[in-house]
Amino acid sequence: PAPGRAKPGLNRTLDQVGGRGRARNVRTAIRLMYAGLAAQLAALATIALTAGSVRTAVAHRYPGLAVAQHLVNVQLIIDYAGASAGIIVWLALTWALVRGRGRARIALAADLGAMTLSMLIAIGQGSTAYAPADLIAGAVSWLITLAACVLLFTRASGRFYHPHAQVVTTWRGTF
Repeated sequence: PAPGRAKPGLNRTLDQVGGRGRARNVRTAIRLMYAGLAAQLAALATIALTAGSVRTAVAHRYPGLAVAQHLVNVQLIIDYAGASAGIIVWLALTWALVRGRGRARIALAADLGAMTLSMLIAIGQGSTAYAPADLIAGAVSWLITLAACVLLFTRASGRFYHPHAQVVTTWRGTF
């Protein structure tokens, strides 16, 4: 802003990013993407902060079994890498959705599918007993992703991402 003028508030900044010509669903979905980024960062922090309690819970459940502790450490490294990669993917998807890239909607749906599989695998491996906070943080991210997907696949959002779909033909001649 110019000297002497106040900086725009969060809503105005998001409106500028979201664009005035966009459907309300698209603007809301983009806001959800920013909230999802915060949730992804919180999930990574939760994984890091609860690692000690996960190790303790597994050591209590399987005393004297060094392999169990090794597997927990390997799983934590996989979780750190997966959460970090998820943040990078989330940033790329948000960037693409803000700029009106239609394929980002499909990529977000694929990300939702991967998150769903990850959550189901975590539940199957006993995360509810050993890492409930991590599971809750992942569930929050999953819910935000689901809400953004639902909003981005409405008819109004489709008009934004495909404003003037035209039939493509290779025929250039006359009859």
